[in-house]
Amino acid sequence: MPIPFIVAGAVLALIGTAAVVANWDEIKDWLSAVFSKIKEVFAHIKHAAKIFGQKLWDKIKYITKLYYKQDGKYYEETTTREVTENQVPSWAKEQLDEEETDVTNEMKLNLGI
Repeated sequence: MPIPFIVAGAVLALIGTAAVVANWDEIKDWLSAVFSKIKEVFAHIKHAAKIFGQKLWDKIKYITKLYYKQDGKYYEETTTREVTENQVPSWAKEQLDEEETDVTNEMKLNLGI
C-alpha cells in the first residue's frame, strides 16, 4: 500500500474521531432517546402480547367446559367438579333440563367463532 493512502486513512480516522469527540453530547443524547423509544415499544408489545394471550386462553378455557346434569346435580367438567345450579349458564341449564345435550355449537355462537 502506498504511503499516501495510509496517511489519508489516518487523517480520515483523526477527523472522524474529532467529529465524534466534538459532538459526543449530541450523540449520547440521540442514543439515549433511541434506546428509550426501543424500550417503550417493547413494553407496548409485551403488554399487547399479554392481553392477547389472556383473551386467547379465556376462549380456549371456556370452549373446553362441559356442563351436564346427573342425579339431579349439575356438573361442570374441565376436570370434573360439582357445581351449584347458579354456576351453570342459563342457556346450558335450559337444555340440560330437557335432556343431555352437546352445547358445543351454542358455545361457539356465544364466543363468536
